[in-house]
Amino acid sequence: MELFYQGQHYQSVWSCSTKGNTTKEYFPIVAERLNMNISTNQHLTTMLTGHGNIKSGLHHFKITTSPSCPCGKNDKTTDTYFTNVNYLRHKEKT
Repeated sequence: MELFYQGQHYQSVWSCSTKGNTTKEYFPIVAERLNMNISTNQHLTTMLTGHGNIKSGLHHFKITTSPSCPCGKNDKTTDTYFTNVNYLRHKEKT
């Protein structure tokens, strides 16, 4: 029973936090994330936290001139990497 209350506490803290918005988009429920078997590394962690070298982020800091994805359809964001199959196909060819 104690683990249940701890889980509720962690979920409450996670839900009320103003931090981790990018990560929350992918893992809104703490218990579900803890039950996933995900092998993490530096690159995945930076992407899931919104700190990767994503073109939209680089553009925000004026490091690149455009936030656009090389496929030409969207801005290059974390979602582009994780959900846009056409981007991944384009990336494989280059």
